Amino acid sequence: MEIRTIIWIFITIFSITAIITLLGITNIIKGIREKYLDKLFYTLIIEVVIAVIAVFQGIDFNKESIQLKAVIKSAEIKKEFNNEVEEASFIVERLKESLRVPDLEVKLKKVQKQNISLEEELDSCSLSLSQIEKSFYSKISKLRDMISYYSGSINLNYKAEEKQKVFRTLEDIFEILGYLKDGDSENIKALQSQYKQFEKRNGVHKRGELIITEFETTLLIREYLNKFYPI
Repeated sequence: MEIRTIIWIFITIFSITAIITLLGITNIIKGIREKYLDKLFYTLIIEVVIAVIAVFQGIDFNKESIQLKAVIKSAEIKKEFNNEVEEASFIVERLKESLRVPDLEVKLKKVQKQNISLEEELDSCSLSLSQIEKSFYSKISKLRDMISYYSGSINLNYKAEEKQKVFRTLEDIFEILGYLKDGDSENIKALQSQYKQFEKRNGVHKRGELIITEFETTLLIREYLNKFYPI
């Protein structure tokens, strides 16, 4: 096998390793386990070190001074410099970057831990929202059953003291929506006031009436969706 072929094989392997590692670090490729990502990262570092050694093997260190142009040429750097100062600065910066690799590794692990923590928090929030959602829709369903019991509509102003179950259910719904204030709990007048504000917000309030029908329950659902799933 020719040397050129071997070189191209190593270049291909290096390129594939670099691409997979960088895409894994930036989380573009998901599903790479952390232990494998670490190994890919170490492999990439080793390949870079080998490449640097290979570059410097082509330089004659026995001379009293090393020509910067020879280093740049051996490294196949496609960049033009106006003078040797720029050449030296460029090489020094690259060397400094290579020394920062351990710090980058530490930062990578820190970011990975933060990602895991954020994912766990997101799962927890999703679970809480799911529980709230089940509770809300169960209350709406209960309220609709009561509406059917009252022949399709409930007047909250008429014999309010006899509609304790209705007000308790309405209280639970308002609590989920975040409408209740301190002292509103089990306070019929406060709940009537909250419902009146709800009707006014949705343009269905009629003077002297506080009516709940299935239509109003759909408006309550809309307010819930606007609160938890805003567009």
